[in-house]
Amino acid sequence: MHEGKFKYGTEKEEVKVEIKGNDHTELHNKGKYFIKSKINWVNDCEYNMTMTEVTIPNFPYSPGDVMNVKINKVVGKEIFYTSTVKGLSWEGKLTKTE
Repeated sequence: MHEGKFKYGTEKEEVKVEIKGNDHTELHNKGKYFIKSKINWVNDCEYNMTMTEVTIPNFPYSPGDVMNVKINKVVGKEIFYTSTVKGLSWEGKLTKTE
């Protein structure tokens, strides 16, 4: 998960994610909007992601907000995680595409 291209969401609302070194980019709405962040790895299974740019209208988080991500398990190309930002947590799944 330290490097590569991933996706999450549904076919209708698929979000593409790219991680290169400490740079994290999410492309929403077929690339119309994006979130750019810097990643600081705590260990192999946890990182803090500081948002640096957000273009999604009415998005609840802004540049400077930090999201903690803990990788719970990896099954093949699927990465299951728990994200926490501003006291709210949720579980999700990323699928590695490259």
